[in-house]
Amino acid sequence: MDGHCLRHDIDPPVDLHGLSGAPVVDRDWHVAGVIALWFQPRMAGEKFLEVGGQEAAAIYRSAERQR
Repeated sequence: MDGHCLRHDIDPPVDLHGLSGAPVVDRDWHVAGVIALWFQPRMAGEKFLEVGGQEAAAIYRSAERQR
């Protein structure tokens, strides 16, 4: 994965199936990144105990290089 990656624990566990590419927002509702699992997350049955993503600034830089 290009750029800075995020990885965080989730408590309580949640179902993240189908959310790849969804925005990750901070407490001020600014887009901080997108959900993208590049690792095998810990699970509790079908629910995720951790989530990963890529920082929005890294995605922007990558897109600008391709222009």
